[in-house]
Amino acid sequence: MGITENNLDVPVVSIIIPAYNAEQYIEKCLRSLQQLDYPKDKYEVIVIDNGSSDGTVKIVQHYSTQLWVEKGNISSLRNSGAKKSKGDILAFLDADCVAPSHWLREGIRLLENKTIGAVGSWYQLPVNTTLVERVWDLHMSSRREKIGDINWVPSGNLIMTKSVFYSIGGFEEDLKTSEDVDLCQRVRKQGLSVYAHPRLAVEHLGNPKTIKDFFIKEKWRGDGVLQNLIRKKAESGLNKAVLYSISTTLLLVLFIIGSFVWLWNGNSLFFMFSLLALLLVPLFLSLRIVISCRKWKYLPVLMFLFFLFGVSRSMSFFSFKKRF
Repeated sequence: MGITENNLDVPVVSIIIPAYNAEQYIEKCLRSLQQLDYPKDKYEVIVIDNGSSDGTVKIVQHYSTQLWVEKGNISSLRNSGAKKSKGDILAFLDADCVAPSHWLREGIRLLENKTIGAVGSWYQLPVNTTLVERVWDLHMSSRREKIGDINWVPSGNLIMTKSVFYSIGGFEEDLKTSEDVDLCQRVRKQGLSVYAHPRLAVEHLGNPKTIKDFFIKEKWRGDGVLQNLIRKKAESGLNKAVLYSISTTLLLVLFIIGSFVWLWNGNSLFFMFSLLALLLVPLFLSLRIVISCRKWKYLPVLMFLFFLFGVSRSMSFFSFKKRF
């Protein structure tokens, strides 16, 4: 599977992109794939559209890609793309991601190590960002900088051989989110590593850009995290997120009780204690980050985002339904 100068041994790669109402980003994604420093006859692009109502399909039709329109969740769309693929390598990319020119070549070099089952990286920020994006990235950037074995990489930037993909059964289609954590866990159970390298980072255009978007996105992710935990397929990273959600929920209840006590009899001591307890963990997490990167001006915003993260994830406990 090695890459040589004459390209005789270059593996065929299938790039699989699920899409839904992605007209804002997908053209930049497809343009980046045209600029890959990889033989043009050695990779195909497959877009699986989930019934977009905007101009996504029309944009995709202008590019040399395979386009299929199907209904399903994110996992079933990726699995469908894999079934239609011709390549020995499957490269999963999200429609709102822009790949660097060396993306495929670097990923395939890493896969030459037979002990590695999947490769990828956390996302890179785009050039123009909002305050919410920049501040939350202070927290997420530590994932992007990791090199070597890691618990999981996002399925919006994941490359693996087709043989490994099918040996573990592909993406779990019953999962709402966290399908990437689940898949990577099964790769690791096969005795293979999941390898991350910042050279594989793709530019993610679709980050939450406002407080409202951030809350909605983390609530959605929280549903998948809880679902994955109940299915007993979560690793330690998911458990930590759930524990943070549980603690935030309990502290919110404590805060509400403290507020009622204050209003009822004028005793503010319990209220102040509950407020301090509620803010303590976000403060600790934020301080640890700003001390490391020396960006103190972002402390209040980062603390607020950590607080919202906990609240949004705790909402999953109240909205979780049997449909999962």
